[in-house]
Amino acid sequence: LWVGYERYGEYDFTYSEWWAMLRHYNNTCLRCGSRGEFTRYGKLAPDHVIPRRHGGPDTIENIQPLCRLCNLAKGAAYLDYRPHPLPNFTALSQDFDPWRAN
Repeated sequence: LWVGYERYGEYDFTYSEWWAMLRHYNNTCLRCGSRGEFTRYGKLAPDHVIPRRHGGPDTIENIQPLCRLCNLAKGAAYLDYRPHPLPNFTALSQDFDPWRAN
């Protein structure tokens, strides 16, 4: 089984959807602008726009990439750093193969 279509940890989105999002945003923290999978402020992590404690879903549509420091600073606030309109990351993930250059 190819890991790209498996769920990303405890979330309700796949590795492929997460990688498609990171690629779309050029591996950039949407709050501070640090770039790279491992930024100077920590690894990019899925952040819930609507926090889980406030009923936010674990779907890719409620996720934004933030570095660990920005994720901690945001806390449980409702802050959306994503530019709108949002692309369909599920559709983008269908063409994504992490084992080749895309």
